[in-house]
Amino acid sequence: MASKHLVPEQQNFVRLSFACLDEIRVMLGDILHCQIPPEDLFKKIQATTTLLIGNQQLSPEQLKLCYNPCPFVPDYQYFDITLLYKLIRNLCQTLQPSQGWGQKPRKTDIKIGDDIERLRLFRNGMIGHAGSSCVPDGIFASKWSELENIFKRIQGFLSLNGITKNFVEQLVSLKRTDFGWQDHEKSEMRLMFECIKLTAIPKLTVQGDEQKVWGEKACFMARYEDGDTSNNWPITWQKITGNTIKQLDISTERYRGSSSQQLVIPRVSKDDQGEYRATVSREEKGTHIHIPSNTIYLTVTGDLPTLEIENAISEEDRIIIHYNVSVDDQSPAVHSVMWSKDGEHLEKTGDKYSGGQLMDTYLTIHSPTLNDAGQYSCEVSNAVGPDTKSIHLSVPSVSIIEVPEVIVGNPIIIVPTIQSCPTPVSAIWQKNNRHNNEEFERLEINDSKYFGSSDDPDDPRLVMQKVTQEDALYYRLIVSNGIAQSASNTIYLKLIGGVPSLYVHHETHIMENSVTLVCEMTVPNHSPTVSDVFWTKDDRKIDITGNGEKYSGGSIDNPSLTIKTVNSNDVGIYQCCASNSVGEMCSEKIYLGPPSIEFDNPDFDELHKRVTYIATIKSIPVALNAEWKVKQDRNDEFQVIDVQDPLYRGSMITLPRPKLVVNKHKVEQVEPFQLEVFNSIGSSRKNTQDIVVDSHDAIINKEIPVPLMKFYSKRGSNVLFANLSDDLVKSIPENTLDSLKLVLLGLNEVDAESIKELKSVTELLMLLQEHKLFTQTDVIFMQYLLKRAGCQKLYEKCVHYARQQRALCFFEKNPGNICYALDCLRKHHSYNLQTVNEFN
Repeated sequence: MASKHLVPEQQNFVRLSFACLDEIRVMLGDILHCQIPPEDLFKKIQATTTLLIGNQQLSPEQLKLCYNPCPFVPDYQYFDITLLYKLIRNLCQTLQPSQGWGQKPRKTDIKIGDDIERLRLFRNGMIGHAGSSCVPDGIFASKWSELENIFKRIQGFLSLNGITKNFVEQLVSLKRTDFGWQDHEKSEMRLMFECIKLTAIPKLTVQGDEQKVWGEKACFMARYEDGDTSNNWPITWQKITGNTIKQLDISTERYRGSSSQQLVIPRVSKDDQGEYRATVSREEKGTHIHIPSNTIYLTVTGDLPTLEIENAISEEDRIIIHYNVSVDDQSPAVHSVMWSKDGEHLEKTGDKYSGGQLMDTYLTIHSPTLNDAGQYSCEVSNAVGPDTKSIHLSVPSVSIIEVPEVIVGNPIIIVPTIQSCPTPVSAIWQKNNRHNNEEFERLEINDSKYFGSSDDPDDPRLVMQKVTQEDALYYRLIVSNGIAQSASNTIYLKLIGGVPSLYVHHETHIMENSVTLVCEMTVPNHSPTVSDVFWTKDDRKIDITGNGEKYSGGSIDNPSLTIKTVNSNDVGIYQCCASNSVGEMCSEKIYLGPPSIEFDNPDFDELHKRVTYIATIKSIPVALNAEWKVKQDRNDEFQVIDVQDPLYRGSMITLPRPKLVVNKHKVEQVEPFQLEVFNSIGSSRKNTQDIVVDSHDAIINKEIPVPLMKFYSKRGSNVLFANLSDDLVKSIPENTLDSLKLVLLGLNEVDAESIKELKSVTELLMLLQEHKLFTQTDVIFMQYLLKRAGCQKLYEKCVHYARQQRALCFFEKNPGNICYALDCLRKHHSYNLQTVNEFN
């Protein structure tokens, strides 16, 4: 702030003051910094005894600035000249002055330590003239020249140590500055303050209690070492907590009995613990100067009792609340323990509660029920006062995070979150195959499928190492904790992906004499890619690459297998298999061989004296031709029939349902006929006198006597249905009974009690027939049960029976004869037609 009111002598005073109080302090700070980095200062002081207990001992205020362990790092810019000089003098031995520390150097002494002493003397000289506010030009020129020379030498030293600050330029700038009255007054006050610190400041010492028990009286006394100067230097009391200094009002009740010479705390508590000091104060030309005494740290021992409620544990028919009460050695003993529930005093009479007394560490609740839920509070007291803690007992809370979609074949771990006080005593995993159905069943986690699972109530988890489609169910966890039990939310395990699905059929190329076993491969969404495709013949892998002239295809890009130049050597059972990282899937088996022939029951028309035979041909490769033959005499060979002959009017050799009509014959005079069918592999023959009886997968051929054939023509359907029922009873494995019962329960077609009482497969079939679910004219329901039970051969027997008897059944593939299917359906009620449509 420029002003023309300052005469040159006053400008000289201000310039020398700023150089003394600011520039010298900054320069000494840089000297210390280049010798001792701030982060190393604590260890250096710690290793120097004279700074801690010797005659160069740092004051408490100085220690707070510079003596603090990591992570505190001091900032040298806040150190005054006195502290900087004391640290350099005691820690920087390489800077030792020529005449020693504290001595005036000779003119020829120009070491860095000599110049540090010159700066000290220069500063002390300025403080000595604090009362004079003017410096004549001659004295100013001499002192300024001396200061410039010192600054030049020290600046050279600092430059060698990496500090490039230009102190000489700072002096030049300071000399050019035109100061005003405010700067002049500020310089006077600053020098006055420095003068007071170096001259006759009363040395104030505080003595008193350093440790008191809670409730006792504490007292601190302040005294001057050099006589009583209290009239000029008033005393105040302060409490230091961390970095906060609080001025104490000794007129309050808290410090009753205190005075300027004495601080009294009649009854100490923990709030009174901390550092205390006295401070002398003086006002000099409007500036307040405060000089503190030493500090005393008051430690207050004795406290409230410490109460900790540790936990609440469920054990069989009781709940135990564990707690712990402690007091330190200097505190009064606990004299009472009281328990309450929901704010009401807990009466511990009778058999409901035990423990909870002065010498106990637990409270036991016997035979707990839901009524025992609530907040339990314990209050422990000593002479200092009470301490209260609470614990809330309630029904357990169980939750399971919804599981995202899981790829079939991948593992999954379901971990619930349980909040329970008291601790849970049991955890039960359950599953259900229907949403909103409360009839859950317990999940047997000891099954190898759930290896790694746990029903430990402290850490329950459900682990499935490799999920399958059967695991797409609803799951929940039941947890009990003695108060009550609780069910978690229900989660559904949604599965995606899986192994490839394969559908096979065939195509015959007559002109090329080849067969293509067509494989339609579908990979579910989000599934791993197919890694391998191969075909087997009679369960042996086909080497397609090594037999290129015979086979083609059978790869990932083209899974269908083409067999060239088909002949009798190609007879066998073929199957396609595909795999990915989830697993392997194989198609249904395809039999390649001569045609198979199956006759329907002969239709004897006594009115018109004719008999009709109809056959069903199955053939891979496709059948090429068929011939009806007749044997005129038992010993003759079969001869090909001319279907144009009037005797056989109505006959056809149309494939796959050739028909033979024999006119003008009596039933008793039926002659033996034969059907021969050809394909590119060979031919098959079958006589009309052969009847096929399926029993335990065995085929028995025999001639049917004429009277028995009459019986079949009238009551044959009853017998065949009886035979089918008998075969099913004998062939359905008894170990599938439980799974079949479970399927029946889910379909809700039969009352549950009847299903649960079933003891055998025989009783199961009788129940189905009783409820008209398995009849001579409808085997669809039985087909479904057999499919679910994995009884494929029995399933095919039902199809075979239905085709013979024109009964309702379900075809997974086109039966190959639409006329036959329509004719079959016309014989049944519209309700049955609807059933077929729904099933399909």
